Amino acid sequence: VSGISTHLDTAIPHPSSTYHSEATGATAAHQLSSLGAIKDISAPICVRNHHCKMAGETLTLLEEAKQLASKGELTNARDKFQKAAEEASAEEQHETERDAILGMAESQWQLGETGGALLSYEAALSATRKAKDEAGEGMVLLGKGFALMSLGRGPAACEAFETSASIAERNGHAAQKKFALDLLQQAKLLPAGPAAEHQHSAHCDHSSAESKAEEEKKEDKMEEDD
Repeated sequence: VSGISTHLDTAIPHPSSTYHSEATGATAAHQLSSLGAIKDISAPICVRNHHCKMAGETLTLLEEAKQLASKGELTNARDKFQKAAEEASAEEQHETERDAILGMAESQWQLGETGGALLSYEAALSATRKAKDEAGEGMVLLGKGFALMSLGRGPAACEAFETSASIAERNGHAAQKKFALDLLQQAKLLPAGPAAEHQHSAHCDHSSAESKAEEEKKEDKMEEDD
């Protein structure tokens, strides 16, 4: 998870240098880390010594999780990130909570737990909103969009990128806005992926079942009339 806890004001690279499909092995959370999405967590935010100690312990957990992830011990890393996120949440250290959740999302993604990773992005958004960090919210949405785009979920990815672009515009981040809009155009070009096809198939099956039920009701009514 190298680079996930970097600086929000890091220059945003051109999309062609960061976006790769799932087939390349690149992961959505790692793509987010390459954007410099998260603020430096090296200095705990605290007022009292007790709070400093608690925040420091949580940051130690977070660093341990990152070390495990860098060694490829993804299951242990995922669990350690989760513990760090829970402790940060209890301490109301929401920026640290977000960092830990994003680390967990990266581990989940690499483990093939894509559904869990998407849920983690939602949790990261919640933590970012609690921290009242709208600019950070826009960056997390970019990561969520990457994940959705990698899964072939074009419409949902477009929504994430559009919201990220709007947030960037409100905050005067022209480079981030351009980047989000560039990604939006890529997402719009996605063909209907397996998820979309499955959804369409499920809808068709449901409609077919309803039609069959209606036909059976009509037949029963005709027999009663006879």
